[in-house]
Amino acid sequence: MNAAQKAQTLANARLEAAKLKAVQASGDKAANDIDGAAIQKKLEDARVSLEQERAKVAQARAAASAARTAWISQRDQLPADQRFGVGGSGSDAATNLSGTSAGSDGRENLEIDSSSIDPTRAPNGNTPKSTPRHDDDKELFNLL
Repeated sequence: MNAAQKAQTLANARLEAAKLKAVQASGDKAANDIDGAAIQKKLEDARVSLEQERAKVAQARAAASAARTAWISQRDQLPADQRFGVGGSGSDAATNLSGTSAGSDGRENLEIDSSSIDPTRAPNGNTPKSTPRHDDDKELFNLL
C-alpha cells in the first residue's frame, strides 16, 4: 500500500512538471511565477521515495520466500502422518481430515468433503452463492 501511495505521489509530481512545461511552452508570463526548481525537487524526491519503497517490498518478498522455504524444510522432516493435520496434528482425527491417511482397506483416503470449502457454493453445498466473488483482485492490484 505504501508503494502504491508513493507511485501516486510520483504521478502527481510528474503531472505538475508537465503542467509547468505546458505553461512555459505557451509563452504565458505566469510561467515566471512558478518555481520550477521546487517542482523538479519534488519530482526527484518522489522518484527516490518510490524506489526505496520498492526495495523494501523486494526485501519483504525475499524474507517471506526464505521463511516459507525454511517452513517447508522443517515440515518435510516430520513423519508423514503428522505433516498435514489440522488442529491437533498427528491425531487420527486430524490425519483423516487431511485426506492423507490409509483407510481400513489400506488404501489412501483422498475423499475429502470439499462441499464445505467450495467458494462457489452456499453452505448447503447445492445453491450457488449470491455474493460476488473477488477473482479480479489480482487484476486490480496489477493496475497499480
